[in-house]
Amino acid sequence: MYFWNLKSLAKELIEDNIHDWQKVKYYLATLYLGLFSQGVLAYFIGWRLDALGFASYIPAAFIVYFYVAKIYNSTKSIEGKISPLELFVVLGFPATMRATVGFWVIYFVLLLLYGILETSYTYLAIFHFALVPVYYWYFFHCIEKSIESARE
Repeated sequence: MYFWNLKSLAKELIEDNIHDWQKVKYYLATLYLGLFSQGVLAYFIGWRLDALGFASYIPAAFIVYFYVAKIYNSTKSIEGKISPLELFVVLGFPATMRATVGFWVIYFVLLLLYGILETSYTYLAIFHFALVPVYYWYFFHCIEKSIESARE
């Protein structure tokens, strides 16, 4: 299983070298990583969903829709047995790894700055509002770029 190298994974996928059971494992790993990284871990550090946090998922939903449509349309030209759904399922795990690591690194740096500078909680809330859409943009950006580089 690839954990970080999206380019190699996309190439393997496009060349139809990944079996169905491996695809299922990628999907399960993506679900578990998402559950742990954004649900359980966030709960334990004290993050709760408030109105601003909930509102951050509105632009994120538009980003998800835009990129799913864009990647779906760009993968129509791939020859072979690969479907766009398989691309999302398999490439989603390493893309989630990258986006999650970036999310938490930025989040903890922000918390550190928040404590050092003793700024208002409003800045943290506004940053969180912006970070959720950026997380989803980066997730799909990783998938899109890996497909493009695998075609080369």
